[in-house]
Amino acid sequence: MEIAEQSEDEYQEHLHRGIGLALLARERCQLPDPEGDLPTESLLCKSAAELTLAHLARPEEARPAWYLYEVWAMLDQRQTALRFLKEAAAAGPFSELTVAEKRRLDLQCQCLAAERQEK
Repeated sequence: MEIAEQSEDEYQEHLHRGIGLALLARERCQLPDPEGDLPTESLLCKSAAELTLAHLARPEEARPAWYLYEVWAMLDQRQTALRFLKEAAAAGPFSELTVAEKRRLDLQCQCLAAERQEK
C-alpha cells in the first residue's frame, strides 16, 4: 500500500488497503472477543468501501471483485456476494490474480455450480 501511495496509484492503494482490512477482519473473528474494541463487522465494512473504490477505478479487474465477494460473504450478504463472484469469474481469465486467488475463485465457482445442480 505504501508503494502505491508513493507512486500515487489510487487503484492499488484502495485495493491493498481493502485486502489488508479483509485479512485483518478474518484474523479478528478468530480471537476470543471478535467484537471487542475493533469489531469484525466494522473492519469488513471499511474493507468493502476501499475495495469498491478500487472496483470503480478498474471494473475490468478481477481482484477487487473477488475480495468484494469474500467480504460480502463474511457479512452474510449472499446476493451481493454472488454478484461480485460472477464479476470476478468473468474477469478472471483477463486479470492478474495470484495462483492462490485464482484457485480459490475457481473452487468457489465449482461449489456454486454444484449447489445449483442440486436444486
